[in-house]
Amino acid sequence: MKKVVKAKIKWLTAEQGGRTTPLGFGFRYCPIVEFETQDKTGDTWSADIIWHSEIGTDLTTIADFSFFSEEAPFELLAPGSKFNLYEGSRHVAIGYLL
Repeated sequence: MKKVVKAKIKWLTAEQGGRTTPLGFGFRYCPIVEFETQDKTGDTWSADIIWHSEIGTDLTTIADFSFFSEEAPFELLAPGSKFNLYEGSRHVAIGYLL
């Protein structure tokens, strides 16, 4: 069974290079994730994120966070860990694990 943790995610505005349209809620979102503490070996991983309420006016949301692959470095899922989310090369959000 894979580890699922809570995360706070702050979406970047279109002006900051983020998404031009907001995402809905209640579905699975699997962007590329890069943790600040991640070993820069060239491996990339997809996050597995589900949030259950609208994104707030401050562009933040609380979500269930895991990795899409069972082979991912689950040891990175520690409270306070900071990460960035990407859609391809586009940086769309920043966050941290609760």
